[in-house]
Amino acid sequence: MKLCLSLKKQNYTLNPNHSSLTIALMPGFGCNTKIFDKLNLPQANIVKLEWITPLKSESIHSYAERLITPELRESKELYLIGHSFGGVIVQEIARILPAKKVILISSITSKESLSNGLHLVRTLRLDIWVHKITMKGTFWMWGKNTGLKDEMKPMFQESTSNLENKYFRWAVKNLAGWKQSLPNDLNPILIHGTKDTVFPLKKAQNPIEIENGGHLMVYFKADEVSDVIKGIIDPKP
Repeated sequence: MKLCLSLKKQNYTLNPNHSSLTIALMPGFGCNTKIFDKLNLPQANIVKLEWITPLKSESIHSYAERLITPELRESKELYLIGHSFGGVIVQEIARILPAKKVILISSITSKESLSNGLHLVRTLRLDIWVHKITMKGTFWMWGKNTGLKDEMKPMFQESTSNLENKYFRWAVKNLAGWKQSLPNDLNPILIHGTKDTVFPLKKAQNPIEIENGGHLMVYFKADEVSDVIKGIIDPKP
């Protein structure tokens, strides 16, 4: 069942019981945590996780473990929030650390939700052609389709410039080859846009829908996404 919400602006007061709350944010493929800058989150210890250089032949699980900070390990009430491929990473983190909830934005909960294009990448091993230079050189073809426009375009170009070449092939290979299948026992909560062209809505599992939200709605529809997140963390009676 898909939940389509018509959201109204609400005023939230942090529940006193959330004084030990930690929210970890993991951006999507090639992005940095500036993508979350417009979110209005509950008062908490916010931990911004950034992409690091993968080790040779590193598994996605091992990579996720290296991202875990002392703040995450010590948290008494941990919420993991991931956008796009970052949502896959936080699910891997949740396999290592207990989390109160795993919240995914424009992401997937299993390999069954991958696009046909990514299935093709896995089958034909097209990841070998993914490099930093090819990503930048073909931006004109795929950038607009993913919603990389306006101020997001220079932000993405800046973040990709700071990543090493080996990251790009590793990321595409591990996303296309992610082994998680249904049912997902983590029970992640998926917030998904009705206009997402990267991960088709029709393949999403029980999403909370954001009307007319694209793949980058975490930035362009931040108010609506923020209201959903606040409602998950501190639900009103």
